[in-house]
Amino acid sequence: MYPFDPLLCLMQTAQKQLIQAEEHFYNCRLVEAYHIFRRYFDRIPFKIEEDHAKFIGMFIRTLTELGKTNELNFYVSALEAHYKKNQSAVIGFPLAMVYYSLPEPSFEAAKTIFEKITLDPAAKDYVARSKMMLACYYDWKKKDLGLCRRLIFSIETDEPQLKNLVDIWKIKILKDEKKLVEAEELLTSVLRNIDRDAQWYPYYCVKIIEGSLSLEKGDFKKTREIVQHVRELYDQRQFKSLKTQLEDLERRIREKSEVGVMTVEFDEDNQIKFIYESRSLKLKKFSPSETLLSLFTKKGFLDKELIINALYSRGYAGADDDRLVYYHIHALRKRLKGIGLPDASITNEEAGYRFHPKVELVESEHRA
Repeated sequence: MYPFDPLLCLMQTAQKQLIQAEEHFYNCRLVEAYHIFRRYFDRIPFKIEEDHAKFIGMFIRTLTELGKTNELNFYVSALEAHYKKNQSAVIGFPLAMVYYSLPEPSFEAAKTIFEKITLDPAAKDYVARSKMMLACYYDWKKKDLGLCRRLIFSIETDEPQLKNLVDIWKIKILKDEKKLVEAEELLTSVLRNIDRDAQWYPYYCVKIIEGSLSLEKGDFKKTREIVQHVRELYDQRQFKSLKTQLEDLERRIREKSEVGVMTVEFDEDNQIKFIYESRSLKLKKFSPSETLLSLFTKKGFLDKELIINALYSRGYAGADDDRLVYYHIHALRKRLKGIGLPDASITNEEAGYRFHPKVELVESEHRA
């Protein structure tokens, strides 16, 4: 018979409770998770344990969604005191995470710690998450998409939950790079691997990204459906950051869908001039953009068959031509953006693309 070890017993009890809190978190029972996490994290002033670093992300997300971020101030001074004595990743990682999540974040201090962790051979268990948090820094603070890409695409992990979050980051980066087809393909793959009931946080992250992606493509209907779907799942829970992100999506829908009138007239050389809000655009005659925009102003909707026929004088070759069609639409959107029209002035539908501005044709005496 083994002697009774009260310390070992306490450790085993804490481990069971943390596993229970993790289960509560992933099943969206954040109040229940909060009470367990709070008891465990209140040990920080007295002693730092490895599980504090392991579960800090869930605890912070729980505090954020429940609107309890001010409680993080309690942990900062204690973590800083520990870190002065021992700058290991076990202490540094939770400290940097708390720095990021304070009501007034200390981004630069967190960045310094995360960078140190990524260079520490002894901190390999924290490198992937530190790279992801550095990507957040370069996305939020520096708007450096290139560095963000290098960080995220360098992460290697076999941990399912972390891999989902990394893949969601990759979708966002591809979207920001305007690689919408690749982003959508990866998004479809990620959604297949996420159980919305048992993995609420990755699920809502990917749905928010999906809404942003569909908005980028000008599909307002789908974006509104995604917002409604997520609201139905989580609205009663009053999650703070989710509410903020949904409101931001709705604001962006309103902004992108407000498109005015485009005037079309001909100059003395009988070249078409497109005018929007007093800004004019002249496109090279018979160029792909000029051909497409002229057709859009006449017809409003162009199916893919018509687009390929107008540009290449041949029939539409099915999915093989989709990237080619999108390339020309994307190029036209860029030209239109130069005179103030949003990307959503041209939206995609299953069979083709729709032009949303109202069109006024101004007859000119110069017209042949």
